[in-house]
Amino acid sequence: MISTHGTFIQMIIMTLVSNALYFLMSFTLSQKIEEKTTLFHRMCIGFDATPEVIRFGNQP
Repeated sequence: MISTHGTFIQMIIMTLVSNALYFLMSFTLSQKIEEKTTLFHRMCIGFDATPEVIRFGNQP
């Protein structure tokens, strides 16, 4: 965006959209984890939440 001289508003919107993507992926993962899972394990899972992991984890 900087190389194309994007405006400050465009950068804010792009940041919000990309953060929303990761929020939704984390929400999807949190629905599949057992309630007994420790905070440490939840943090490890959240650290490794990428689109590829989510896509392959949701296949039938």
